Amino acid sequence: MNELFGQPYNEADPCWVVMCYMDIMYSDGRFIKAIECIVNRWGYSTDGAYCNFPDENSPFDEEHFEGAEFSYGYPPKDEDTIVVSEAV
Repeated sequence: MNELFGQPYNEADPCWVVMCYMDIMYSDGRFIKAIECIVNRWGYSTDGAYCNFPDENSPFDEEHFEGAEFSYGYPPKDEDTIVVSEAV
């Protein structure tokens, strides 16, 4: 399995979920497509690796956030989810 960052991830690093997402996309041959979607603020996901953007028109509060949300796992747990500011 080809990876950009490699395992094991340091779960003390708040960005480990993003690194895991990028590694999965890279190893699945979806890295360029994932980056294209992120740049255009489109969500892009595969089983166990998710990237979402806010939907202010959604009736669900969990879809109202600022930035890009990355999650890992199926289903992802709260501790395996991070929202990254677009200002970064």
